Amino acid sequence: MRAGATAEPATIDAAVLRLAERVGPRLAEDGMFLAGLDIAGDQLLEVNVFSPGGLGGAQNTTGVDFAPVVVEAMERRARS
Repeated sequence: MRAGATAEPATIDAAVLRLAERVGPRLAEDGMFLAGLDIAGDQLLEVNVFSPGGLGGAQNTTGVDFAPVVVEAMERRARS
């Protein structure tokens, strides 16, 4: 999103899922736990590993609070 933009739900289609499935394992190999993928159409534009963001916008758009699930997963990872 650009400054001042409004978040809107996106359709997760087969092309987006394929990109995530291709990138995800490599990010995990590199020790990444949470990353943001900037995707336009079927093109991966950017991988945000230092500031993945997006959880607040996702919550505002969907009404789902993703933060507890992410925190719980991080805590499980820290214990293992």
